Amino acid sequence: MKRHYSNPRSTKELELFLKTERVDVALISETRFTHKTNFSLQNYKVYTTNHPYNIKHYLLEQYQTEKIQATSVKIEDDKMATTLSAIYCPPRHIITANDFITYFGTLGDRYICGGDWNAKHVFWGSRLTLPRGRQLYVAMNDLKLDCASHGAPTYWPADPNKVPDLLDFFMMKNFPPSQINIEECTDLSSDHTPVIINVHCKAVLNEYPQRLYNHKTNWDKYRAKIAEAINLNSPLNSEDSVEITIEALNKLIHQAAKESTPLLKPKYTHNSHCSKLIKDKVLERRQLRKIWHSTRYPRDKKAESFFVPARHLRNLNT
Repeated sequence: MKRHYSNPRSTKELELFLKTERVDVALISETRFTHKTNFSLQNYKVYTTNHPYNIKHYLLEQYQTEKIQATSVKIEDDKMATTLSAIYCPPRHIITANDFITYFGTLGDRYICGGDWNAKHVFWGSRLTLPRGRQLYVAMNDLKLDCASHGAPTYWPADPNKVPDLLDFFMMKNFPPSQINIEECTDLSSDHTPVIINVHCKAVLNEYPQRLYNHKTNWDKYRAKIAEAINLNSPLNSEDSVEITIEALNKLIHQAAKESTPLLKPKYTHNSHCSKLIKDKVLERRQLRKIWHSTRYPRDKKAESFFVPARHLRNLNT
């Protein structure tokens, strides 16, 4: 199962990224959504938790304070229930270890939470340690959590005088390190680069809903089975005999329909096939972005170099 955290700027760009990387779960922060926002992604179920000033209703139980906003969903895998949580911590607030512990306490016994923590600590790969990072580190040790990070910068400020640093990573509980693999990724045109976490487990899929009949039902076979098994000579001389006959007829109808109707499979399968042209553009864009990450020169981020391939990718995905 592949999960990813990002802070994208374009819906089309995000959809292409999810397709090419075969992402199962995407944790996205700083969306700027309000209760008036209508957002969807093809083949994905979207859950949101917006800033508390703008939200009246939620699809799921949410965690929303001035200091921490998070959306959490629970899934089933081949071992036990797991909570996946996307978190955003605005930089202007003071967050204590107890604030983080309160949030972690809402996630259950097994979870992965990732996002923009705005918390720096050398333990997970930041350049330096700041007060919020110390508080998060204390909470992590108190709860015996594990941190998953690739150790490279994830925030790339546009101001060349500011130094890139690592702000985006995952906190986990009850996940063996052998099940986890972290990938660095330079896709998407946000000032935050995505972080991909691969969890080596098998998710439990929802059963495809089956009906008594469908468009593939063999009605000739159904009629033949009814005609063969129905008893038209049952005596109907009491209430009990009528009830018994009705029950037998219902069972016969359901059995005949079941034997005459093949099971349907979901129409959608996770198809990550992309043309060679798109793959080449993705590779070109990654190379240009790596150049800008290395040099931080304004000319390397100009439209004719860095953003032209991004625009091509969005056009190719339409």
